[in-house]
Amino acid sequence: MYTSLSTITLTIRISFDIVYMKRFIDPLQHIVHIQRSTIHGHIYRRHPELKGKQRDIEQTISNPDFIARSKKDTQSLLYFRRINELFFLMVVASPIYDHDFELRTCFYVLNTSKGDPIIWRKKIST
Repeated sequence: MYTSLSTITLTIRISFDIVYMKRFIDPLQHIVHIQRSTIHGHIYRRHPELKGKQRDIEQTISNPDFIARSKKDTQSLLYFRRINELFFLMVVASPIYDHDFELRTCFYVLNTSKGDPIIWRKKIST
C-alpha cells in the first residue's frame, strides 16, 4: 500500500493535537509541548509539591531566567526560573522533532549545576 509523506505528516500532526494539551514557545523559538499524562501522571505524582503550579511550569518555559543544555543528555534543554530566594524551578524538555520539544519533568533545585553550557540568558533591563 502506498502512503504519501503528506499523509504521514498529517497523521503525526493530528496525533500531536490529541495527545498534547498545550504548546509554548521558548525564547529560542522552540515549541515545547506539554502532555497531559506528563503533568498528571508523572510530575504531580513524583513531585507533589508542584501540584497547582502548572502556571509556574508554563512561565518557566516561555519566560525563563536562562536555558542550558543538560549535562546528562546534551540534546535536552533545561529551563531555569528563580521562584524565590532559595529555589529555581527547573523544567526538562527533550527533542521530539526539528524545533519541537516535549516536557519530560520538572522540579525545584537549589542551584543550576545540572545545566551546562548556558545557551540563552534573559537580558537584565537597566
